[in-house]
Amino acid sequence: MNRRISDRAMTLARNVAIFMMVLFVAGKVYLSSCEARTNMKIKKAQDEIALLTSKIDALEIEKQDLVAFARIQKVATANGLQYEQSSVVATIVEDNND
Repeated sequence: MNRRISDRAMTLARNVAIFMMVLFVAGKVYLSSCEARTNMKIKKAQDEIALLTSKIDALEIEKQDLVAFARIQKVATANGLQYEQSSVVATIVEDNND
């Protein structure tokens, strides 16, 4: 009788061990796929950030070109305005973006 109980206990222990190993492998595969998916999302977000940063830089350069004195003078002249040194007023503007 003890031998029979021992055989049942060994079979149960073996089955539990096999189940735990299968569960461990399945969990590891699942977590690896979650990690890969998360890494892809992170890479996509980083690429989008880099693209938006380059667009912002390009817009900043374009803004600097558009507000340049030569550009303003050209547009003013095209609209019939004339630049006179005596009528120029200087304005100091602080850039708080930095």
